[in-house]
Formats: sequence, C-alpha cells, structure tokens
Amino acid sequence: MLPARSGTRRLVVGTAVITVVVAVLVVAVGMPGCAAKRGATTTGGPPMSAPEEMMKAGGGPPAAGAAPGAAAPAMAGEMEGAQSQQGPATAAQVLAVPPSQRKVIKTAQIAVQVRTAQEVEAGTKTLGVLTEQVDGFVANLKVYDVGENRTEANMTLRMPARQFAGVLERARSLGKVLSDEVSGEEVTTQFIDTEARLRTKQFEEKRLLALLERQGKLSEILEVEKELVRVRGEIEQAEGQLRYLNDQVAFSTVQVTLTTEPRVVVPPRPVMWEPVSHIKNAWDMLLRAITSVLTALIYVIIVVGPFLVLAGVILHYALRAARRRAGELPPPRNAGGPPSGGGDAGE
Repeated sequence: MLPARSGTRRLVVGTAVITVVVAVLVVAVGMPGCAAKRGATTTGGPPMSAPEEMMKAGGGPPAAGAAPGAAAPAMAGEMEGAQSQQGPATAAQVLAVPPSQRKVIKTAQIAVQVRTAQEVEAGTKTLGVLTEQVDGFVANLKVYDVGENRTEANMTLRMPARQFAGVLERARSLGKVLSDEVSGEEVTTQFIDTEARLRTKQFEEKRLLALLERQGKLSEILEVEKELVRVRGEIEQAEGQLRYLNDQVAFSTVQVTLTTEPRVVVPPRPVMWEPVSHIKNAWDMLLRAITSVLTALIYVIIVVGPFLVLAGVILHYALRAARRRAGELPPPRNAGGPPSGGGDAGE
C-alpha cells in the first residue's frame, strides 16, 4: 500500500507543477505591454509616452507580405537609423564636400574718400545701377551732412556671390580707399547639421502620421497629435534656417561708405602793427563816411525838401498877412504929441 500511495502523491505534485508553469507562460504571452512596462521599469529607463507605447507595441501597419510580428522591429530599426543621422556633422562629412560646393557667406566693408559732395552722389548712383545690372539690389542707402561742409553716404549692397568681386573692385575705383575689409564665413557644418535634423524630423512626422491611422485609445491619439504638432514646428524651424543660410550664401553683402575730404583749417597769422594797412583802412573809412553823408543829404533833399518848401511858403504868407493887418489899424491916441485938450485951453 505504501508504494501505491507514494506514486499517487508524485503524480499529483507533478500535475500541479505543470499547471503552474503553463499558467505563467500563458500570462507572459498574453500581456506583452505589461511585460514591456516591467522591463522598462526594472532597467531604470524613463516611462514611455503613448506614441512610444504604440510604436513599441505595433509600430504601424505591416507591409504587404510581411509577418505580423515583423512590424515593430522594422520600425525600431528605421527610427534608430534616422536618429543616428541627427547630431553635429563630423570632420569627415565636412571634408567630403568639394570646395566648389562649400557654403561660404561673403561680406565686405569698404570706406572711400572723394573730393566733393557731387562725387558722393555720383558714386552712390554708379554703385546702385551696377548692382541692379548684376541682378542685385540696394538694401540700404543713407546720405547725410556730417558738418564742416562734409557729406557722407552709407550703402548696403546685396548681389549674387559670383558678382561679389566685380562690385567690390568698382567701389574701390571711386576714390581714395581709407579702409577695406573682406571676410568669409563657412557654414557648411551648420548646413549639414540642419539638413540631417530636417530629415530626422520628416521621418518622425511620417511615423506619427502612420500611428494616427491605427485604432487606439483617445488619449493615445491625442498624445500622438500633440507630438505631431511639435515635430512639424521643428520642421518649419529647420526649413527656415536652411532658407536663411541659402540666402546668405547665394547673395553676398558689400557695405560702402563714401565721404568727402575734410576741410583744411588755416591758422590765423600773428597780429603785427602795419601802418600801410592802417592808412588804407582810415582812407576807406573816410570814403565810407563821405559816402554816407552824401547819401543822407540826398535822402533829406528828396524826402524832407518838399515839406520844408511848403512850410516856408506858409510861414511867408502868414507874416505878410500879419504886417498888413498891423498897417490898417489907427495909431494910438497918446502916441507922440500933446494931448488935444491942451490946445483948446490955450486959446
């Protein structure tokens, strides 16, 4: 009886162990998302977002003829390959660019001195016409007076890079060159970095658009749309930076300053006693005084003379009338003779 009981006990224990193992395997196979989360937690990595979980779980619609489980590894490999292109350009990448295709921004600053303000105006017109003839344009022009009869003009010219040397040489021929500075900034590294970042963001945009076509939770879809907006903003920023670099490389800049010569100030001579100059000054003063007196007499005669004549005529007739009235009046009674009563008394 003891051997039979021992065999039965072993059979029961073996069956239980097999059942537990099978249950553990079923749970592990049926919950891959939980296993991925547990793996990320145990390794100390950051929690995955909804787009990453969706990408990790399925990655997107599988290609035609591909196995259902091959979508996630393929997408992961593509993402790793795209992200490996992002980052600073290496020296080998920069050296691999031919010299004729390197991105160089050419700029120049030149100051030229001319004689007169008319030459400043003529120089600005000459450079403006020349720049337009080579398919360039005048970005800025300012002409102003700096004092002491001096004129200055500041110009900013933009022209195709192949016409840079010709315009600069024409500016030098306008007059005396006071300063001349030419510089070139190579932006090949920035160009390569920006292009790589743009390709990576465009690939990421395609992956996010593929995730939106899948069936998923509303929260996951909203998270994908949020990531898509961010990626598109970064794409626009990279495209704008590429446009700016292309514009700066394709069109060179020449800043020209045209100025007139400074006026020479003659110092005054020391004061010395010169009798000849004093005699000349005195004679000139006398002539000016005589001229002033004669001029005043002319004005008096012409302006005041008629009034004086009129006043004299009026005064003459007034005196004449006064004398006439004085002769018509009888003489006074006691004027020069004895009184009339004395004669009568004597008789």
